Amino acid sequence: MNRLDEKAKQALSRAVQSVEAQSRVEVVVAVRPESMPPVEAYALAPPIFAILGLFFLVESPWPFSNFALWLDTALFALLGYFLCKWFPGFGRLFIRRSTRRGAVTQAAYKEWAERGCSETRERTGLLLYVSQRERGAKVLCDSGIHKHTEARELAKRIAQLERVAESASDGESLARAIEALGPWLAGCLPRREDDINELADEVSAP
Repeated sequence: MNRLDEKAKQALSRAVQSVEAQSRVEVVVAVRPESMPPVEAYALAPPIFAILGLFFLVESPWPFSNFALWLDTALFALLGYFLCKWFPGFGRLFIRRSTRRGAVTQAAYKEWAERGCSETRERTGLLLYVSQRERGAKVLCDSGIHKHTEARELAKRIAQLERVAESASDGESLARAIEALGPWLAGCLPRREDDINELADEVSAP
């Protein structure tokens, strides 16, 4: 997902409010630019570029001194790192999918704790965490949601929302996917007359 503008943030906030107006579920949306430090994420790129650069220098028809070989190899390594940092799509080629998923999941649980998603009175918190650079998403649901929904259907809905969050190019399409959860959640966890807003509806995003 690209960087969110104010229009997209407002659309996401309205989608959250729509779900909460129909059900007892407290929805939190967090969009983060990354879930892994760049140095950790692109650790594979510098050595690969260094090896490719050294191979080029050794096989080159032009002679190079030993100092030049060492210096240019280091420069190739730096080039690999900064290309990954400047062009995230290119950088993702050097991060294993399992590594990206693990980082996104770990960051989502940290966000869950920091936002107090497990502190609602009926344990009905739902977090949608989106990581832009890793192009990953994770949905976490509290025990109250699991208790009042059919496990297979919940897993299906979560998977659908995560797919949209990972592939959406803008926040408005993601907002529509969130809003679509409203009628289903209303059937499982209908809003009570004394329901209060326990978690912030504003989208947390850079």
